[in-house]
Amino acid sequence: NNFLRFVIHLDYVEVPIWFAFKDGLSPEGYYRWKALGGISYGRLFNARIVDHPTFPEDQIDNFNSNDLSLILGITYQASKKFSLGIQYTRSVTPLYNNRKFLNNVGLPIYRYRLWGYLLSFQGVFEF
Repeated sequence: NNFLRFVIHLDYVEVPIWFAFKDGLSPEGYYRWKALGGISYGRLFNARIVDHPTFPEDQIDNFNSNDLSLILGITYQASKKFSLGIQYTRSVTPLYNNRKFLNNVGLPIYRYRLWGYLLSFQGVFEF
């Protein structure tokens, strides 16, 4: 079914606010573990459908301009110059909100909602 295969291009700017808790002081003077948590504000400044002539253009307006996310992560400092980390980000507001367009009975015209999430891994080497 070609209707389900399309690309939506979203351009966001995100500003995270982190809080870190450090533990496990090493003999060399750095902390081995760091727990991270915080919030992130994202702003959609452009949304478009790429190469799909039958996608209803009015659905582009269903994307929320603002996004609020929670962030959790942990980092392990293996040495003074090298660390490994994992981070999970989850939206608390839907990126695509079908409730913006309701029919005359008050039900959403479109069935879908979209929630943002991201799992990222990092390796850092400091020179």
